[in-house]
Amino acid sequence: MPTNIKDMKTELLKMRDDLKLQMHLGSMEMKDRFRKLQPQIDDFEQRAERATEAAAQELKQSYDHIRAALLRMRDELDPSKHPHH
Repeated sequence: MPTNIKDMKTELLKMRDDLKLQMHLGSMEMKDRFRKLQPQIDDFEQRAERATEAAAQELKQSYDHIRAALLRMRDELDPSKHPHH
């Protein structure tokens, strides 16, 4: 798991993009969940660009939340490919 903000942002955006590619196979519920998560990803990306050390802990918590949501969605789309995180 990344430890610096730039790497966290890079990982989340890659996970988001990978999940977008799989979304055409997903249910409407999954697509709705993704749409609801997208503003959080956008907010994280913007805050990561201007983050100070004081904001790093808050960003880490946001990162953990978003990453967990993306992993759950990825696993629900294809649990056979990703049995472990």
